[in-house]
Amino acid sequence: MAHRHTRQNSLPGRPRRPSGLEDHPYGHTLQGRRHSVGGGYAGGGQATLRTPHSNGRRSTPPGAQDHPPIITRGRGAGSRQVAKTKVQRLGGLFPQVLRPTLRPPHYTHGCRVDPTGGVDKETAAAAFKTWWNDLPPDDVTIFSDGSEQYHERQKYVGYGYAIYQNRKQIGSGSGSINPISHVFDAEAIGAWRGLQHTLRMPQEVRSQRLWMCIDSTSVIWCLRANASASSQWAFIACQNAMQVYNIRIKWSPGHTGIEGNEAADRLADTGAHTPDCDPGPASLPTISGIGSIFS
Repeated sequence: MAHRHTRQNSLPGRPRRPSGLEDHPYGHTLQGRRHSVGGGYAGGGQATLRTPHSNGRRSTPPGAQDHPPIITRGRGAGSRQVAKTKVQRLGGLFPQVLRPTLRPPHYTHGCRVDPTGGVDKETAAAAFKTWWNDLPPDDVTIFSDGSEQYHERQKYVGYGYAIYQNRKQIGSGSGSINPISHVFDAEAIGAWRGLQHTLRMPQEVRSQRLWMCIDSTSVIWCLRANASASSQWAFIACQNAMQVYNIRIKWSPGHTGIEGNEAADRLADTGAHTPDCDPGPASLPTISGIGSIFS
């Protein structure tokens, strides 16, 4: 009779200690790379220690060099700590990233409705242009877009936005984000930057009905319902503003000759090549970007 062999615990009657990977946010990726982990902190001590129970707060400002923590008392006081567990060593493999927060479900009007309305881009674009021309003159439309480019083996990711009132452009902007990200992140951050710019305008502008015109249906789904883990902070910022201001979301098909879309697209291409990334969360790698590295 065949016997199934199982790994014995080190002490009889005591369960084997879990590796910690089961609860790690990247455990499914790390399990396949356990063989590549050595002792100490990976990356020459420039990564931040993250465990399944860390609160995601930064110990250093964005862009600053991170080090393993210092021993403050007892033997070896004043020296850098050495990773003692597999999870600590595995944490050093990843670039620093904002950890997503656990939030209750978020549902708004239209969260279960297909943003495209079930029509093709050409038909939707024609309907959008008619809608835009018929808008009341005080309504504000905020077009945003993202760009992901490759040039000479370098990756560039950025966003752009254009703000209109009565079909006249009243504001615009662009910027770059950490290249360890994707166009989805740029679309989300661009949507927030455009809205943020509008909310800083005079009262007679921000108090009007604001339309976020976005060509990414994925971003629209996350704005209307639950924010994605990647670039969650940008989605949450938009959702918080939507609770205070009169903000609507509308799909504007990309690359169909819509004036605001074309302006935002050009600005996004320019923003991707901005030398310095936006400060704050936009300067950090995103979860989707890290996932592509280790996939």
